Amino acid sequence: MAIPTLRRLLRKNELLHAVSEAGVKAIDLIYAEESFALEENKISIAMDILVKKASLSATD
Repeated sequence: MAIPTLRRLLRKNELLHAVSEAGVKAIDLIYAEESFALEENKISIAMDILVKKASLSATD
């Protein structure tokens, strides 16, 4: 009787560990997506500045 209970506990721990790892990977993915979006915004702002500078120098 103790062996099946031990097996169940081990299996439960394995499942909890797998869920925990999946959660960490999901958080890492969200962080990576947010970092990518931030970099995209930086590039967009830089491009806007360059376009404005180019248009100002074209009118000079």
